[in-house]
Amino acid sequence: MSTKKILSNSLFYTLIAFLQPSISFLLLPLYLKYLTPADYAVYNLMNYLSFFIGIIAAGRIYSSIYPFYYDQDKTNLNIKEFMGSIMVFTLISAILLLSITILVGPFIFSLLFSNDIDFFPLGIYAIGAGILLSISLPFQVLFRNQKKFLTVGIIQLSLIFGSVSLQILFIVVLKEGVNGALFAKLLASTIPVLLAVIFGLKEIKVSFKKSYLKRALSFTLPLIPFSIITWFERFGDKFFLEHYVSLETLAAYSFLITICLMIVMVSDAILSVLQPFLYELYSSSESGISTVRINRYYTFYIFIPLVFSSFLILVGGQLPVFIDKSKYIEAIQYLPFAVLIYFLYSYIILFRYNLMFYKKSIILTSTSFWSLIVLIISYIALMPRFGIWGALISNLMGFALLFLLLLLQNRKALKLEINNYQFYFLPIGLAILTFLLHLLCTALKIPMSYYSFLQFIIVISISYLTNKQKIFEIGAMVLSRKSGTM
Repeated sequence: MSTKKILSNSLFYTLIAFLQPSISFLLLPLYLKYLTPADYAVYNLMNYLSFFIGIIAAGRIYSSIYPFYYDQDKTNLNIKEFMGSIMVFTLISAILLLSITILVGPFIFSLLFSNDIDFFPLGIYAIGAGILLSISLPFQVLFRNQKKFLTVGIIQLSLIFGSVSLQILFIVVLKEGVNGALFAKLLASTIPVLLAVIFGLKEIKVSFKKSYLKRALSFTLPLIPFSIITWFERFGDKFFLEHYVSLETLAAYSFLITICLMIVMVSDAILSVLQPFLYELYSSSESGISTVRINRYYTFYIFIPLVFSSFLILVGGQLPVFIDKSKYIEAIQYLPFAVLIYFLYSYIILFRYNLMFYKKSIILTSTSFWSLIVLIISYIALMPRFGIWGALISNLMGFALLFLLLLLQNRKALKLEINNYQFYFLPIGLAILTFLLHLLCTALKIPMSYYSFLQFIIVISISYLTNKQKIFEIGAMVLSRKSGTM
């Protein structure tokens, strides 16, 4: 494959990876205009439920493809039979999961929500979309490991295009409200499944080898509690808050967190591109050269979420001009603090990717468990009294603890000399500075719109001045298929 084609394919996938979270943000005006605040809150809750199903379906067995793909030469693994066994297991699990949820779903909804939310059809739409996601994931992981970024980009683009076009049809044209929005997402979820099967059919051999499944599940089963905890970290606060505030207030909080979760999605997207290169470097015997390259990848990784976080504050500062619903406008005051919290989560995502490479699934679960305990206790203690502020402070406490625990485990596993100033002190310091600047501007009664411009200029300027000699070099490294290209 030519260098030009490699670069174009990698660039295409990278752009799609960034477009996916951006679409969620760009569709906000549609949701805010055509859905009532209560319907928007319900829509988000069902989306979070869909993510939960997608994560736990089939025992998260798709995660085993990440590390075992790189072990196929050492362990005599037949990758086609391995993939075939995983896909058969995934399909069987999907049928069983759908059957069980149809039977017990209404009872679970009555326990889970304090408001009257119908399992039929809303819950079915959400669960169906999550199950379809679990079917396409094994192929997408395989394609990423094979560095077929163009293929993964096409699959993800089909989901983006299908979801946007169908939601516009059902919400705007047919005026089906929250029912139409969720049904549109269910229909759109079938498209990447079909494409993944078409592209990946030659990559699998239909099989059901128990030895392969045993090896895969021995790695992924300990990750099931971890997967649940990870989902809870990102979405559990909304389910708790639903019991303590009105659906309208929950809608405002969901609006706020939808903006902030874009930081998480961008971080995930970057690591989807970096993961094959980092894993190769972790396996390299040239430790000195690998350390230099890893530090450059880390720098590239963390400064993009930092700049993106600042950009979100900039956009948020201008939203009151375009939004005429007071509940959503009130949520903007929390944005600088919320962005700081979810920028910290970018480190957590990277730390977890690293531990997955070393197959530290038990450590992943045990460290996350302590964070889960802190989150649950904080939600129960703070949400009834402080509402949205209680949710945000609880998240900060839980994420900060998780950051420290995973940092210690990463240092033990990687044993690398990380550039602490470039990777930790400078980015985190800038993130804290933007929040402190917000407090100062609030005290001086400077409008949010002015503050948002000021902090963006500061973050962009400092990020550029401290990285101006590396920006193009790191970008070229990431867009190159060969990790050794410099």
